[in-house]
Amino acid sequence: MREEAKLLLAWEDIEEEKSDLNLEDEDVGQIKRNAETARRNLREAVWRAYRKVLLLDKKGQIRTIDLGPGLSTDSGSLPGRIIEQLEKDGEVSKSPAATLLARNWPPAKNEWSTKDVRDAFYASPLFPRPRTQDCLKEMIARGVEMGAIGYVVRGPDGAEVQRLFQTRMEARDVEFSDEAFVITAEESERRKEPRRLERLTVFPESHALKPGDEFRFSASGFDQHEQPFQLNNPVIWEADGGPIDIDGNFTAGKKEGAFTIKAKIGNATATARAHIAKEPKKIEPEKKKESETYRVVRWEGEVPARKWNNFYLKVLSPFGGSDGLRVTAKIEIAPPGGVTRQKTEEIRTALDDLGLNTDVEGEE
Repeated sequence: MREEAKLLLAWEDIEEEKSDLNLEDEDVGQIKRNAETARRNLREAVWRAYRKVLLLDKKGQIRTIDLGPGLSTDSGSLPGRIIEQLEKDGEVSKSPAATLLARNWPPAKNEWSTKDVRDAFYASPLFPRPRTQDCLKEMIARGVEMGAIGYVVRGPDGAEVQRLFQTRMEARDVEFSDEAFVITAEESERRKEPRRLERLTVFPESHALKPGDEFRFSASGFDQHEQPFQLNNPVIWEADGGPIDIDGNFTAGKKEGAFTIKAKIGNATATARAHIAKEPKKIEPEKKKESETYRVVRWEGEVPARKWNNFYLKVLSPFGGSDGLRVTAKIEIAPPGGVTRQKTEEIRTALDDLGLNTDVEGEE
């Protein structure tokens, strides 16, 4: 490739100086043809040289793809040739299979936010890289239509406002957000049954009062899918430490002690405790047994560049589909030659494409 480049540069120099060489027309034509041949040979040499693609495979190992001795006439560009081969190998997809999500569903999830689905396709080697975000929308829409997955949208209160399954859906109606979810076909079938009140909760669970004090307890309902359920029927309140009205307003009696507040609708019941004393003590929450799980796990440290892929695969990827995973990055780039302003702008553009904060600081 380098030799062909040198040859082309030599012929281009001769072309520039041909007027000073007093050449015959035939020689001028030959110089032009030789330059065109050198240009064509250089192009083919580039195509022969850039024939290998390295990428991270599904097992976290570097995989090498040899494109073979291609010709520039085979495709419009080198990137086009690479993309074409990656599509053949299933590494890049214009149209991911509608059943792909069902086959790679996180076992601990009943619902998978569409935002997390999109991020998984761009982050995890388990999935083919989509050519565009729109092809992911088409994948979800096809999956809903064929019954491979369902699609759910929740309102601000967490209640379902839309659920689609085995029905026609347009790709443009799919949104990537924390309020839109895909669910499995099994979960979609289960949710076809009419919603019903499954359980009640009383708030607060415990409250301290003096004799004669008044306090209002409130009840909330949840359906068989553990989703908020509007209480259309009146709550029946009962209390053994004093009177309570139909709205949950409790009046503490003269007797001191711990008393039960009970709410009931049909077969659904819930209880709370009212602690009555002339000098109410602060109610300490019950000490829980030591749990086998931690509520939050945190780590902070520097990851060398050569270990980034392994860090993702071994530490982050097991929680990649979890709503509880949050990654905060602090990046400092200080190569020996510095970072050009153009490169810095490219970083800002890349962050913007990812929907991330574009506040990049440069220090001169």
